[in-house]
Amino acid sequence: MTDSLNIAQTRYTSKRLDTEFDLQAKGMHSSVIVALGYHADTDPNAAKPKARLSAEQVFTYL
Repeated sequence: MTDSLNIAQTRYTSKRLDTEFDLQAKGMHSSVIVALGYHADTDPNAAKPKARLSAEQVFTYL
């Protein structure tokens, strides 16, 4: 794995992520990428209103 994995969501490819995490050797394959975390204090978009779907529209619980 690289020292700093920085794959922007707009440049995500499953092949690259699979390679970075050696998923093929584990019998796995990536299909989704999700951004989690906190914004930077200097993020100009942090205070702007966001459009979000409800949890019921996003998640399927098994």
